[in-house]
Amino acid sequence: MTNFLGIDYGKTRIGLAVSTSGKIASPLKTIINRGGIKTMIEVDEILKSQFGQDYPRCCSVICGLPLDAGGQETLMSCDVRAFGAMIAKGLGVNVEFQNEYLTSHEAEQYIRNVMGVTKLDKVKELLDSVSAKMILQEYLDARN
Repeated sequence: MTNFLGIDYGKTRIGLAVSTSGKIASPLKTIINRGGIKTMIEVDEILKSQFGQDYPRCCSVICGLPLDAGGQETLMSCDVRAFGAMIAKGLGVNVEFQNEYLTSHEAEQYIRNVMGVTKLDKVKELLDSVSAKMILQEYLDARN
């Protein structure tokens, strides 16, 4: 069975989500984007803790790809693709991309309406990992 790590990449913060069933995604955590190798090492440690030392053989990473309303790539898409390529090469893991158009808005609605969180600082704290959950869930739904 393949495990999945969903990533909502941002220049400041990176939201993470996981799925071990291949059917249901769950928010995991948000990490600070320290740039390049430092961030890749942190992702490596998270993958090991979630899926074990041999994670490259049993895990795929799904990165949210920011497209515009017309489905075209944006300037941020280049950063996400570069990050995904670094993760794939550096960690030896399969990386795929999933359109993330409107996931931040959907994640905020989910946090407020489903999770019942209303305090702005708590919503902001959860936003990146819940966005990663939405990205990963859309990927899993399309795959199944």
